[in-house]
Amino acid sequence: MNIQPPTSTSLPRVISVREFPAYTEPIIRYIQSKWSSVPALIYRDCIENSLNTASPLPQWYVLEKDNQLIGCAGLVSNDFISRMDLMPWLCALYVEEEHRCNGYASLLLEKARTDAYRAGYEQLYLSTGHIGFYEKKGYTYLGQGYHPWGEESRIYGRSAEMDRLIPLILHKTPPLPPQRLHKTFTMRNEQPDEFPEIYAFIRTAFETAAVKDGDEQDFISRLRDSENYLPRLAWVAHKQQELVGHLMLTRTDVKYADQPILRSLTVAALSVKLFYRNKGVGTALMEEGLRQAYTEGYSAIFLCGDPAYYYRFGFKPISSYGITNTGTVPPPYVLACELIPGILTGKEETGTVCF
Repeated sequence: MNIQPPTSTSLPRVISVREFPAYTEPIIRYIQSKWSSVPALIYRDCIENSLNTASPLPQWYVLEKDNQLIGCAGLVSNDFISRMDLMPWLCALYVEEEHRCNGYASLLLEKARTDAYRAGYEQLYLSTGHIGFYEKKGYTYLGQGYHPWGEESRIYGRSAEMDRLIPLILHKTPPLPPQRLHKTFTMRNEQPDEFPEIYAFIRTAFETAAVKDGDEQDFISRLRDSENYLPRLAWVAHKQQELVGHLMLTRTDVKYADQPILRSLTVAALSVKLFYRNKGVGTALMEEGLRQAYTEGYSAIFLCGDPAYYYRFGFKPISSYGITNTGTVPPPYVLACELIPGILTGKEETGTVCF
């Protein structure tokens, strides 16, 4: 049977070369263009022989967007590293520079991690010279390793046991697929042709909200036109054909005078139709937002809202983290939730956000 991958969309997708062998030659050429110092025959021999083996390793992945390859990764038994006692290894992770800082690397990381765990491996390893990137993705520094060409790299690992604990931290249940039946309603990413309906929906929903300023629907529209809008972090919930809920997360920064900006998100708005409140719609949307934000490597989430409602998701006043708001929203209603425990605390200076 000739199985074809999904048709291209404006959002990237991770494609397994083993599942779609038509990508064999493209990934060989792509990887060789990024690591030209490695003889092409090595990648060709490894990738071609990975297609029909009974072994779960190796696996190779491409990241495709608008019919163009924009990234790649591999899952192998060893990544030219001295620690032969450890496996499997993530290798050849790459995202084109113009597509970075969009969470696309996390898509490749998540695919490799999932395949490793499904194959029965309890730990996934990688070697790198980077400091600070993989820590945000849930990996722990384990020590140094050594390469045949005389250089050394940092070794990181991420365990299945830690990932089993993440749902306990981030509210109980595993991640949702792109569209999932959640009891009596479905959830998926919003689509452009729905924007007028969503605009009217948000305006009506906030008429009966406990905390509001009256222009939430316009605020959402402005955000979609900004660089902070992330379509994959905006969801709608439907009961049959009826729109019953909406959530959007957008980029925001915590700024420090003498420290790097902290990459975070804001809950731009959570809206639930009045009749469907207290029926799990808002909870399901928020839990999926928290999980997806964690998966993509964001450090924290901020929002303006009713503390009595958002405390259940782990949100606390930003003053609890030594952060101040430079905007006009009253302090009790500006809240934050750490996705990486301790990321907002223990700073030597006060961070700022603007709401």
